[in-house]
Amino acid sequence: MKLVTGGELLAMALARQGARHVFSISGGQLATVYDAMGRHPDMEVVTPRCETSAPLMACGYAAASGRPGVSMTTVGAGVVYEAAGLLYAWQNYLPVMSVAPQVQSWKIRPFQESLQACGQDELYPPMTRFAAIGHHWDRVPSLVDHAFREAVAGVPGPVHLDFPVDVLFARKFLTEKRRARLFPPVEHTRAPASVPGDPAALREAAALLKTWKQPVVILGQSMGLAGRFPGVLDSLAELGPPVVTTRASSGAYGPRAGQSLVLFRSPGVRGFLEQADGFVVLGMDPDAAQILDLARRNLAVIQVETDPRALVRRSGYLSVQADPESAARAWMSKIGGRKNWSRIFSAGLRTLAAGAAGPVSGLAPAMGSLARDLAVGDILVAEDGRAALAAASFLASVPFRTFLTQGRAAAGAGLPFAVGAALGSPGARVVLAADGESLFHHLRELFPAACLNLDLTILCVDSDGEPGISGEAARAAAALGWPVEELAPGAALPPGSLAPKTGPCFFRVMEG
Repeated sequence: MKLVTGGELLAMALARQGARHVFSISGGQLATVYDAMGRHPDMEVVTPRCETSAPLMACGYAAASGRPGVSMTTVGAGVVYEAAGLLYAWQNYLPVMSVAPQVQSWKIRPFQESLQACGQDELYPPMTRFAAIGHHWDRVPSLVDHAFREAVAGVPGPVHLDFPVDVLFARKFLTEKRRARLFPPVEHTRAPASVPGDPAALREAAALLKTWKQPVVILGQSMGLAGRFPGVLDSLAELGPPVVTTRASSGAYGPRAGQSLVLFRSPGVRGFLEQADGFVVLGMDPDAAQILDLARRNLAVIQVETDPRALVRRSGYLSVQADPESAARAWMSKIGGRKNWSRIFSAGLRTLAAGAAGPVSGLAPAMGSLARDLAVGDILVAEDGRAALAAASFLASVPFRTFLTQGRAAAGAGLPFAVGAALGSPGARVVLAADGESLFHHLRELFPAACLNLDLTILCVDSDGEPGISGEAARAAAALGWPVEELAPGAALPPGSLAPKTGPCFFRVMEG
């Protein structure tokens, strides 16, 4: 039996759910939490240079590891700066656990200014799957368990917990009896991995699939999240149907897979997609919906979702509530055995990719180096813009995971995302490809990457529009002791550049 603060109880609950890295800029309101994490043998606080980067690092960590990343910010300015990064997690279906302190319990409702507070309990609900305030010391563990479960159950996404400072600094005796009550077996707090689905809907989907000669599978909504549905990716690789992955698919890859970004940049895509007589959508997201609209609106669609709230009610849509692995066991074999169609679709994708790649053709040699040197388990993070288009065009079927980061919510998400991915996947080589302007948004995060000595390679693309910015990025990297090398226009990476190493390096890729 010992006296335990609410902050220590919070650290215990996070560690129990598998949190090993917490991305946070420290603040006094969380002092009891940092004190407890500093004494915990399995927890490490990673300090970014901006609160926006904390959830972005947690996004990369979650995408690479499959475990929720933890972002922790302080009252007031901290939570406001965090919002953009958390919105990025929401838009990309990534399980991120956000924690922030609150004003004292008696000041929350009606809101009373204190501790730089900003009425944050109204900020988080629109961009999270679950948001709550922990008003009582005894409820800290159960709320953490609930939040982690919500982050990964069904459609993954961010969650948020507020804890008033009086709860975090409160002290109570943690007896063995109370510990047993507050911390039930962790497996009892997890969401079920399988949602078998309605047998009648699965049979109806199987009957429809039998009639399709040229189906296409769309993988979206974090289907590639590490460890989430490995059976689906294995089945698709074995059966070989044409696959299109969305930018929110969390690095899903496989034979005959193409990126949605290529389709969006290709003028002849509508006619190409109209060759398909049906689509199987595993996880609807904005990219998947846009692909279906590009095909034709009255096309037959089978949509599989673990969360019934994500099902689309539209004519021509057959909705199946089940996890994709259960659906795969029930009828995935019905979309195999169409090798000729797969070859036709793959050839068409290559043609579209060649057309889309025109504006970034100068990056082909550098991308070819990645295709040559990276292997299964390695990670490429391609920042929205020229680098993402080049990756989508030149790296259609590669054995490593490719994440196309989108700047809709947080410009320049690539660098903090890559830092988190490197921490979430120790032993993997992580490469970030970004233009100078995107990289400049969070250039300060080069410092924690250097301090952590991550195996991170940056390809900073220099184009005519912003050569000065990429030069500034290269000088900043050099000042931190990163090896910096400049590649001539159209040059490939030197052999051995991506060999396993012990630290980061920086390449300035001149496009001409």
